[in-house]
Amino acid sequence: SLLAGSSSSSGGKYAGEAYSQNIMPADPEVTARANEKYAETKGELFVYTLLTGLVVGGLCNNLYGQDVAVSYGAGCAASLFYLRLLSRTVDAVASEDATAQVGGAGGQARLLVPAVLVLFYSKQNQWVLDNYGVKLNIIAILAGFFTYKAGTFGQVLKSTVALMAEDRRRS
Repeated sequence: SLLAGSSSSSGGKYAGEAYSQNIMPADPEVTARANEKYAETKGELFVYTLLTGLVVGGLCNNLYGQDVAVSYGAGCAASLFYLRLLSRTVDAVASEDATAQVGGAGGQARLLVPAVLVLFYSKQNQWVLDNYGVKLNIIAILAGFFTYKAGTFGQVLKSTVALMAEDRRRS
């Protein structure tokens, strides 16, 4: 039995030893290119999200007025903050540094961002109206928060177009 310390059929004392014997070190050049591509993708996601937020915020202002545009902008700002927390979590998972991995576990706080938005709306809407003359709109706030999804869609669309162009060149 494994608990008694007997050898497994792979020759190791523990089942995990069979896997550790087959691990090869990563090529530093490939790792560097992958890290560069990851950083580029992360930056693009922030830019696409910001640009989408600016365009849609302008449309909200023209079509629905200042209150909806400010609400959408607040949600979009929270969306960018959420993306930052998400990228910190992903970076920590990919890190080999134990302290970074533990710090990344704190990145789960990103899940509180939409809850804080709704809580702020429910508790501070009257205060914002009294002090700034803006009546917040919860639908616009949540639509702004989900702007990061549009940024993700933009990246997928860009990758798809690039792959299709590459396929046409090969044909």
